[in-house]
Amino acid sequence: MDITSDGSVFYPEVFSEWASIYQNNGSVSKSKLPETKLDYMIQKNYKDGETYFREMIGANLYEMREPRKITWKHSNETQQYNNYKVKKATTTFAGRQWEAWFSDEFLVNDGPYKFKGLPGLILKIKDTHSDYEIFLVEVKKIDHPLTFDFFNQIRIKTLSIDYDTYLKKNQSFKENPALMFIEMGIQLPPEEMKKFSEARKSMNAKQNNKIELTY
Repeated sequence: MDITSDGSVFYPEVFSEWASIYQNNGSVSKSKLPETKLDYMIQKNYKDGETYFREMIGANLYEMREPRKITWKHSNETQQYNNYKVKKATTTFAGRQWEAWFSDEFLVNDGPYKFKGLPGLILKIKDTHSDYEIFLVEVKKIDHPLTFDFFNQIRIKTLSIDYDTYLKKNQSFKENPALMFIEMGIQLPPEEMKKFSEARKSMNAKQNNKIELTY
């Protein structure tokens, strides 16, 4: 998660690898980039308070504005985490109950994924079934925070869609993963396409416990 004065970007580490490859080579083909199980990122804009969810589906990056507000219930519980005093808060979001620990030593009301709105930075958060847990490992200064301009530079289109369209698009690629190559204009032998589709379907079947259970 990168934080600047303008906002934050929460993304899988492999996206940083993609940006590094591009910066070192000056160009890059998406088909040659390292694969990732997480294809989404979340951008929060501090100026207007908006949150945007972006996910790679096929050859494009799809964007949706997040309209849901997160309501927190504060607790008197405190503890130490990574040498920071953290306070407990709980919420229900997207069908899961969450327990967050935040520190007001950071002057940002932010956190990982779509979580925000507490008086400080969320350093760790997990759902009550322990299916998902996100926690701070370290705080460090970086020279080049990830921006969405990077995806334009490697010719990945960003398309704004609504939630219903997102669900349909996601389902289409789950049923036929080879659509990615069709969108990219890449032709593969039928056997290779079949092999890729079967591998993707197998991977999708193992990832059936989504972080969001409801919308």
